[in-house]
Amino acid sequence: MHMADVTITIRGLSWRWLALIISGGVLAVALAVGAIIYIRANTTLVGLPHEVYDSLNFPVYFPHHPPAGFSFDTKSVSTKANVLTYAYHYQGQKPVFVSIQPLDPQLDVTTFRPTREITPRIGHGYLADFGSRTTVAVVTAKSLVLINSPDGVPDGAIEQFTDSLQPVY
Repeated sequence: MHMADVTITIRGLSWRWLALIISGGVLAVALAVGAIIYIRANTTLVGLPHEVYDSLNFPVYFPHHPPAGFSFDTKSVSTKANVLTYAYHYQGQKPVFVSIQPLDPQLDVTTFRPTREITPRIGHGYLADFGSRTTVAVVTAKSLVLINSPDGVPDGAIEQFTDSLQPVY
C-alpha cells in the first residue's frame, strides 16, 4: 500500500472539505485577533479622549464601572503642566475632582496625615477627612492620584470610586 492510495474521510468529509473547514477556522481566529487589536488601539474610555493622555509620560487612571451615583463631567478634562484633571459628579451635584501627575521620587507620604489608609487596586491610598471636604491621595509606582470631594459625599462612596480606578492604556 502506498500513501497515494490512502484517502482520509471523516463521516463523509473528504480531505478537501476538511482543509477548507480548517482554513476557515484559522481565518476566523485571525480576524478576531485583528479586531481585538484594532479596537484596543483605537478606542478610548467613555469621555476621556485618547489624545489627552496619549503624550503623557506617566500612567493615567480612570474609573472603570464607577459606583452608583457618580457621573462623568465630559467638559472637565484638562491637561496642563504635566497634570491631567477631570471631574465626576456625585448624585448629580457634588463635584469630585481627580488629578493625576507623575510621582515625585522625593514625595514624603508621612506629611499626608490621613484619617485612615486604604488599599485601592492601583496603589496605596491615604484618606483624609477635613470635615468640609475629603481628600484621597493614591501613590502608585509612577503616578500620584489626588481625589477631592466636598462634604456630603460619604467616605465609603469615595473609597469605592477610588477602587474603581484602573490604568488607561
